Amino acid sequence: VLALCNRASQNLAIGAAQAALDDVIRAVGLKPDLAAAHRQRSAALMALGRPAEALVAIDRAIALDSLHPDSHARRAALLE
Repeated sequence: VLALCNRASQNLAIGAAQAALDDVIRAVGLKPDLAAAHRQRSAALMALGRPAEALVAIDRAIALDSLHPDSHARRAALLE
């Protein structure tokens, strides 16, 4: 599952947002309680121009791990 999240991050870095989203959807399916997968899902959805869905994903990440600062920063950026 972490390998899928890592590959999603690499895909985002090269601009392959749909491939990143495909990876994190699979990761969430395998481990739905992994906050990192939901953070990556949010990032992929943001890159695809889907902010409402990205907000839902980041809210789930925060619910699973409320102490991760990147999640709160991403949520704030979505609400701007």
